[in-house]
Amino acid sequence: MRFLTLRLGTIFGLILALTTLQAAAVSKQQADEFSTKLAQIVVRGSGAQDAGAGRTPVTETELNSWLAYSATPLLPAGVSDPRVTMVGNGKVTGQAVVDLDAIGKKRSTGGAFDIWSLLSGKVPVMVAGVLRTKDGMGNFDLESAAVPPGM
Repeated sequence: MRFLTLRLGTIFGLILALTTLQAAAVSKQQADEFSTKLAQIVVRGSGAQDAGAGRTPVTETELNSWLAYSATPLLPAGVSDPRVTMVGNGKVTGQAVVDLDAIGKKRSTGGAFDIWSLLSGKVPVMVAGVLRTKDGMGNFDLESAAVPPGM
């Protein structure tokens, strides 16, 4: 039993350390860098003649910084704490917390059989898929969406 406790403690410590390292990498400066790149992408996507050709590389840290510092007003009601992991070859995973009460208030019809009146609480939601981009436009093909068991 002591071995199990030590092992769980070690695992918890590693998770906490990795979470702290990721949180430390997120910064306002990185969010601003992403905002600049996003503006370039939007100009290219608009088809402006002077937009120029080329790629605009975006890092996971820049994107997650922008999500933490700048994206809140753009998120749907009830969605918070979004984070994205770039797996490679266009594959991305993401997670966010979804407040079912906030969504229910916005979408409720007030009828006797309103499904939104049956849902409540905050749940983590995870998605995975492939992001394909070209000419300033992107297409996300959802492969999976899940709520962790026990939620």
